[in-house]
This record gives sequence, C-alpha cells and structure tokens, in this order.
Amino acid sequence: MPLSKTILVVDDESDIRETLKEALEWSGYHVILASNGAEALSLLREIQPPNLIFLDLMMPQMNGYEFITKKNQVDELKEIPVVVISADTSAIEKTASLNIKSFIKKPIPLDGLLETAERYCT
Repeated sequence: MPLSKTILVVDDESDIRETLKEALEWSGYHVILASNGAEALSLLREIQPPNLIFLDLMMPQMNGYEFITKKNQVDELKEIPVVVISADTSAIEKTASLNIKSFIKKPIPLDGLLETAERYCT
C-alpha cells in the first residue's frame, strides 16, 4: 500500500530533481529522489511503493526505458503509475507499449506537474 501522497522523481539532472522536489513538497507531497533507473529500482525495493513516479527517459547507467521494463517485471511495482518527463516529443510513441500513464514535456509547467500529481495521489 503506497504512503499517502508519495512521489518518486527520477532524473539525472540535479537541478530538475531539486526543483520538482521543492514544488511538490510545497504542495504537500512526500518526495523521494533518484538520479537514474538503477538507483530508483534499488530505492523501490527498500521503501513503501510511492503513489506515482515522474521519470526522465535519457539517463546514464539505466535509462527510463530500461527502468520501466524492469519495474514492470516485479509484481509489487508494476501497478505504480509512471509519468514520463522528457524534452523528446516522440517519447509518447516510443513508450506506447510500456504502460505509461501520462507525458509531460520539458520544460515542465508547474500547473501540469501539480495537476498530474493530484490525479495519481488522491
């Protein structure tokens, strides 16, 4: 069972991670950060499942595509909704078969971020 209003943000750019964390925490969410897919998978094995994952696709070590594939192979994790955050507008098509719930284009609009968080964390 997910903790109330918990979001995992996975992005290799520390400025983006910190900005998203500040905006989401200001709006009442508990935020956990990971800098790549491998770190995110490791965290997901240690914590209560979050309500939502905001995921960048292009990252070192383990990219977003690899993360989604591996996450979806674990029964306890596959139902956690993933929202892709990417500057690549073709990411919608590239992730179509991976059970992505939504897509937010970078630069990330604050209202879109908060609306998406609210949709999955209530």
